[in-house]
Amino acid sequence: MAMTATYSNFGGMLVHEVRNGVETEYIPDTLGNLAMALDMSNNITYKAEYWPYGEVQTETGTNPSAWSFVGLLGYYRDTATLAYVRAREYKNSIGRWVSKDPLWPNQLPYAYCSSKPTLLVDQFGFQGTIRGIPPDWVHGSPKVSSSCSDVAFVNFCFDKTTANLKACFNYPPCRNAIFRCMNANGFSGVRTHGIIDCMLRYSNGKSTVSLGCGGTYCCTQSWCGHTPLGSGGDCSMTICRRAITDPSCGGPQWTILHEMSHCCGTSDKEDQADDIGSCLDSAISKYLPWTNGTICSTGVSQRLLP
Repeated sequence: MAMTATYSNFGGMLVHEVRNGVETEYIPDTLGNLAMALDMSNNITYKAEYWPYGEVQTETGTNPSAWSFVGLLGYYRDTATLAYVRAREYKNSIGRWVSKDPLWPNQLPYAYCSSKPTLLVDQFGFQGTIRGIPPDWVHGSPKVSSSCSDVAFVNFCFDKTTANLKACFNYPPCRNAIFRCMNANGFSGVRTHGIIDCMLRYSNGKSTVSLGCGGTYCCTQSWCGHTPLGSGGDCSMTICRRAITDPSCGGPQWTILHEMSHCCGTSDKEDQADDIGSCLDSAISKYLPWTNGTICSTGVSQRLLP
């Protein structure tokens, strides 16, 4: 009789298996590695830790499956050192792909996840991304276009920032805090409504974001980002690498909100865009507190609320 297996996943993550009547629950770590396997009585039958590029560091018990390093996101272990990852195979003993990236020369040919194996995964064998954020081309028009190694991180923060903006505006205490803060900075209620409505439209998929690195004009001027004023249509903003590395920029979320407001008509005169970025970031930080202290939002703008 042929062996049969039924898998269950949640949010793209493998969580459960029934193989010939035997149930196994899979427990991931933050990267998507198989950290533990449990039987039907919740006993730990397998436990593992991994070196950064996927070799097993320690393990106890017997792995009941072919899922191991990033296995719960689909890396299928062919051998102890080789994993099938859809478009090609990855060899953990050398930390490199065994064939050229299909997107080369737009991606590095053999390097695994831009040499950031503890931050990025590559579920499709094409392009390293933050876990749970598929490559841009998989889900429509790219929001971030660049050859920079930080592209996946900025795309991740753009998604988080726009989701936080929509959540804040749909939560009355957070929305009211925005209007109070904007009013205290000289914006009328009508103008605030217009700017926020415009930013929400961009948050619903109309934005095109480009990531600038050190060689671009805006970054040579020591800016955090740059956007043509009232650019209309797609919001073509540049998020400079300094927004990621320099705390004085207020974090990627503040910079994205600041630059997006330029697409809705604010200028840097009289600190208009600074005020918008600070009011929105501070309201999100106070009323959506789980966003604070993250890699995208520091939460430091909270003090700016009136």
